[in-house]
Amino acid sequence: MAFVRSLTHIVPVQAPHPRWWDQPRFWQALALSQALAVVYWLVAYALRPIIFIWWDQTYTFRVAAAHFLTPNQMAPAFFNPPWVTLILAPLQWVPLEASVFIQTSIYFAALTAVIYKFGGNFATVAWVLISYISLDAVFELNLEWIVALGLLLPVWVSPVLVLAKPQSAVGYYLSRPIREWPLLALVIGVLVGVSFLIWGNWVAVILENQSRISAQGHNIAPLNRLPALVSLAIGGTLAWLAFRRQDAALGVLATLFFTPYTTLYALPIHLAMLAIRWPGLARLLITVMWIVYGGAAVFFILRAGG
Repeated sequence: MAFVRSLTHIVPVQAPHPRWWDQPRFWQALALSQALAVVYWLVAYALRPIIFIWWDQTYTFRVAAAHFLTPNQMAPAFFNPPWVTLILAPLQWVPLEASVFIQTSIYFAALTAVIYKFGGNFATVAWVLISYISLDAVFELNLEWIVALGLLLPVWVSPVLVLAKPQSAVGYYLSRPIREWPLLALVIGVLVGVSFLIWGNWVAVILENQSRISAQGHNIAPLNRLPALVSLAIGGTLAWLAFRRQDAALGVLATLFFTPYTTLYALPIHLAMLAIRWPGLARLLITVMWIVYGGAAVFFILRAGG
């Protein structure tokens, strides 16, 4: 019974820490995050001759950033708002390997800060970053690092980054007081409107590209793996609790149950939110995933290398 209670225990809601960098052991956690960023990047770099790594970085994000006026047309798998390319463009000035390292370092640092801001601690950071999900996130580095940075910004400017990949954390805004919603709606409306003036109807281009590109075999979204009503019910419950309690962690976690598509490497942010609220359950999940996915990954690498 004690084991079951440890899994279901939910950490009480705390208001986001305005000075998360002053919390106990934050700088140690940040140092750990950077050490793991180096280790994971070295592992990924060493495995590149054996398995293909950094596919999206090579064939999607660098292509989109190089054609920042027509990113969705030139990179059909770029399903993100076109203003994201303005953030990615400076990374074109360095080799792919250096670009990935910079993004990984930023991602792990930002994720550490988000964990502390939303009520986590050193143990939360350690468990999340030693997970197989975080390692996989470096193997197929996506744009969650931009979203994590957005969660650290003042709420009225955060949509510029959070909406870089809305299926990651848009539920965060459910935790904000209703009085902030009109300003958020205005910011988002202006952002999208200006983007349409610059890049045209990029939403239609993305929808057209999505109709021609399918990756359902990699889709582990609850909405795809569970009965739709079950996923929506879980997401709806988390969203309601996030709204009632102004709980940012539950708001971000709720997003996962509404998105129609996601992959394993996109989940470190959601794992972090789970670890903040249900640390026992998160630790069990992390351990099981290392046994299952880690073992399968080692077997695959050995076969590929042989």
